[in-house]
Amino acid sequence: MRQIEGMQKDMNKPKARTKTRDDVANIIADLMGVTPDYVRKVRRGDREDEEIFSMIMELQEGKNQLIETVKQLVPLSRTTA
Repeated sequence: MRQIEGMQKDMNKPKARTKTRDDVANIIADLMGVTPDYVRKVRRGDREDEEIFSMIMELQEGKNQLIETVKQLVPLSRTTA
């Protein structure tokens, strides 16, 4: 059989990455009626918005508490057999 050029994968070609946007920025942007980029700018310190900044902190604290609760409920064994 004849091999068709271009049908084989080039293993050296870098794979395209999918962009994942910050879920915290998206959630707060939806709630506050601003863009996710504006929320990221507030978090970075490029913009000042006390209300959005406090929402960022509250959401992050809630996520941290959730992670700690899950860690307590689901014992993860770090040893391998």
